[in-house]
Amino acid sequence: MEKNICLCTVCIGESVETYSKLTIPTYIRYCKNFNFDFFKIDKIGDHIGPHWAKHDVIPLLDKYEYIIFIDSDVYIKKNSPNILESLPKKDWDVAAWSQTDVYKNKGYLNKYKRWVNEYIQEVNLKSLNNYNGSPYINSGVLVLSQGFKKYNKELFPETNNLRIKDQNALNYAILSGFLKWVPLERKFNFNSDNKRKENKEIYSNKTHFIHFWAAGSKKFQRIKNFKVKIKDKI
Repeated sequence: MEKNICLCTVCIGESVETYSKLTIPTYIRYCKNFNFDFFKIDKIGDHIGPHWAKHDVIPLLDKYEYIIFIDSDVYIKKNSPNILESLPKKDWDVAAWSQTDVYKNKGYLNKYKRWVNEYIQEVNLKSLNNYNGSPYINSGVLVLSQGFKKYNKELFPETNNLRIKDQNALNYAILSGFLKWVPLERKFNFNSDNKRKENKEIYSNKTHFIHFWAAGSKKFQRIKNFKVKIKDKI
């Protein structure tokens, strides 16, 4: 079978390199299961910071039909299904999970709205009308189609002044109508924590990509403990 899909991640910085030793083997296994290629970005290049380096996967769309991007704090469970099979065949540029599927009370919506507006003001882009904080895309797991080629940092400038950086730029590109978004099922970007407590659903066979974004400085130990508990010997 021709390889027309590549799974990519960014691994920059000492702490990231430490916990990625646990996660990257799960990416390689996943790629072998579906005959995907694997690509790791380990240099910042001409970007402001590591968060923005994920945009270096965009030129790979000249070689591959689809790019699957995942943050290096995502653990792919054994026997996870092909993420592409959960998506429509056409008419979208990016697939991603919206945090407002779960986190949608007024406090969260106000926070998401503030983050996107801070990005807009920082880089001087046209304001959004009637955005109430939903949807708010999590950029930890993305599937990019050919339509994503048009996305670039000239149109959506990089900035290092915000707590969540590239994610706000991506949200603006979607909310402004520049990119056509299709929702990704939560099981492909399932958060490890809920209100600072372990989310027990991560052990269910109904969840596949486990995202340890809220584990903070404890990511390595949390991922290691998870790996042991699910008896993954990879």
